[in-house]
Amino acid sequence: MADAADPVPVPATVDTAGMRGSTAVAGTKGGDGKTTTSINLGTAFALAGLETIVVELELAMATIADFLALDCDPEADTTLHDVLAGDDSRSNSVAAR
Repeated sequence: MADAADPVPVPATVDTAGMRGSTAVAGTKGGDGKTTTSINLGTAFALAGLETIVVELELAMATIADFLALDCDPEADTTLHDVLAGDDSRSNSVAAR
């Protein structure tokens, strides 16, 4: 059994040629692990060398920025709500880290 302090093993080489697609994580209630699962999948895809973007579609209570310790201010920064309402552009709503 691995020690809790052991780092997560990362494959030495992953052939990502031709890999593309979308993965969605959905649920019907809060607290069922959607954000955690999305962050972990996004991290795994990125570590495997895949170009990755994680989009949170929770308009009422978005928390992914908090989980990732992103310095986002919903009052000043462009949110998904702003883009869907036509108040701002997609390019202004991406936080790359």
